[in-house]
Amino acid sequence: WLDCFGDPEKFGKQVGGDIMANKKTLLLINALKRAKGIDQEELLNWLANEKGQQEEKVKVIKALYNKLGVTEYTIGEIDRFYQDALTHLNALSISEETKKPLYTFAKWLYERES
Repeated sequence: WLDCFGDPEKFGKQVGGDIMANKKTLLLINALKRAKGIDQEELLNWLANEKGQQEEKVKVIKALYNKLGVTEYTIGEIDRFYQDALTHLNALSISEETKKPLYTFAKWLYERES
């Protein structure tokens, strides 16, 4: 999600690199499942375009992600995995002091902007 929608100033690298490289991210896989008709055709055409118009490719595919509800789905999955992580941490039979760095790390991953 950060590679696609993160702030490049905070993220420290070009946004959209995964789109340009056609990486099979959760965003793309879900878009491929949801896209129908013209949206599916447009998505597949942009995926076939590996060389030219990379900025336009990122712009169009991000718009498709938003249109298809992929962005909201992915944010929901991020939330779900974070809550699962907390549940499993709570269930560990170790001291709270030992768990504390794990909670801190999980929270940092969940809230990070870069």
